[in-house]
Amino acid sequence: MSDKQTLTPEVQKLLNKVKARERRLRHIKGFFLFLLALCAITLAGAMFDRFVPATRDTRWMVAWSAYLLSVGCLFLLWLRPARKTISNVEAAWLVERGVGKLDEKLVSTVELSEHEDEFDFLSLPMIRELAKSTSAE
Repeated sequence: MSDKQTLTPEVQKLLNKVKARERRLRHIKGFFLFLLALCAITLAGAMFDRFVPATRDTRWMVAWSAYLLSVGCLFLLWLRPARKTISNVEAAWLVERGVGKLDEKLVSTVELSEHEDEFDFLSLPMIRELAKSTSAE
C-alpha cells in the first residue's frame, strides 16, 4: 500500500460496489418517480381539457405549463438525485446496516483512513492494521 492509501484493495472494492449499487437504485427510483409525476401532469391536463371550457390560447398555455413542469420534474426527481454521489463513510454505513457482525469496525476504518491528518495520536501502521483486520472479516 502507498503512504496515501490505508484502505485495503478489498475494502475499497467493496465500497465502490456499494456506491455503484446505490447510484443504480437512485436512477431506478428517480425514473419511477418521474413517470408517476408525468402521469399526474397528464391526468391533470386531461381533466382540465375535459371539464374547463377553454380557448385555443388557454390550451396552449396549459400545454406549455405542463411541458415546463415535466422538464422540472425530470430534473428534480430523476437527474439531480442520480448525479449525487455518496462518500466512503456513507457506503460503509450501508454495509454495516446489512452486516451486523462488523460492530462498526468498517465505519471506523474508513473514517480513520479519510481523516488521517486529524488523528495524530494514532500511527499510520495502526490504521493500516485495522484496515487489514477489517478486510479479513
